[in-house]
Amino acid sequence: MHIRPYDHEKDHKGWVYTKALSYLFSPFFDDFDRENAELD
Repeated sequence: MHIRPYDHEKDHKGWVYTKALSYLFSPFFDDFDRENAELD
């Protein structure tokens, strides 16, 4: 496995899909981030 830094242009679409799928069967609909979290 190779872990690389987040690249907005390459990874944003995948991030949106993953975020949407994670909430598909979740009861926490009100906890949806509209922006990527800042990570150190």
